[in-house]
Amino acid sequence: MRSRRTVAQEEEETKKNNDGPFPRRETHNNDCSTTAVSCRRSLRSISNAIVSSFRAFWEQDLPLCDSDEAPEWTKGNPFIIGGYRAHYTPSMCFRSLFSLHNETGNVWTHLTGLFVYISLTLYFFVHDDALGKPMDAVHWVIFIPYIIGSMICMLFSAAFHLFSGHCCEKTYRRMLLLDYFGITCLAMSSFLPPCYLAFQCHPYVRLTYLAAILLIGSVGLVGPFCQFWGDMKYFWLRVSIYCSMGVCGMFPMVHAHLIIPNGTATPHLVGLAMMMFFYAFGTLIYVAQFPEKWFPGRFDVWLHSHQVWHVLVLCASGVHFVNCAAMYVHLESMPIHC
Repeated sequence: MRSRRTVAQEEEETKKNNDGPFPRRETHNNDCSTTAVSCRRSLRSISNAIVSSFRAFWEQDLPLCDSDEAPEWTKGNPFIIGGYRAHYTPSMCFRSLFSLHNETGNVWTHLTGLFVYISLTLYFFVHDDALGKPMDAVHWVIFIPYIIGSMICMLFSAAFHLFSGHCCEKTYRRMLLLDYFGITCLAMSSFLPPCYLAFQCHPYVRLTYLAAILLIGSVGLVGPFCQFWGDMKYFWLRVSIYCSMGVCGMFPMVHAHLIIPNGTATPHLVGLAMMMFFYAFGTLIYVAQFPEKWFPGRFDVWLHSHQVWHVLVLCASGVHFVNCAAMYVHLESMPIHC
């Protein structure tokens, strides 16, 4: 009997050692772990259902069509085959901001640029010594038109591409004219800061260059309000005017390089050349309609010529902003003696 009790006691002690002093804790931990996993799965299912419901609500009644079903006024590029929004109401156009179509990239590239310019303006306005020297009122007056012109371009361009699927052709034409107006504002205002800073000792030369740029730019400002301006048969006229503003802006930069000694203006001239390169290269891609012209239908949503042009415009505008800020900072170190 004693041996049997000893064996039974040993088995009981072994079981206690294996279970530990609190044998129910493992079961409790397992129950908690299972409950936590179930809760996470439930929350994930609920969140997925909410996102799916929101997406279904936001994208409801936002059909897309091919080019043969789209209105004629929306088919500016014959090599974009699909992804068109046709006969949209204003509410549908606004909701299409977060849907995928052939204008999605065009809208968001310039919306991104608008947000960046707003952020930079607020930052430099609050921290006016962020460049290492405070901005005085005179230089704010020179830089503000460039910043506003850039914002107008980004805003009007994003608005046009967002509402290009509107059911009314008149609305489409009006938004298109605003887009052209914004392009001219950006082109004209881009040359104000460098011309003012480079020719501060030559006021008559500065005035002459600014007047020439404003004169050519006024055609681009008034032209969009003419009924013929948006027609495709005047495409090359519009391109010629915009290119003329760019070429006109090259002369004062070369002139500044010649009159400022010791090559101190060279880095800023390189920055202006980079800006013009981005603009020119983007315009070339836009006019050539590359790559969709060689691969129709493959670049309907992403990386078509208009979208690439937008990206290069953003690059040019960013380079110019940094270059103008650098010119203002280095102005005192330039060997300019009035």
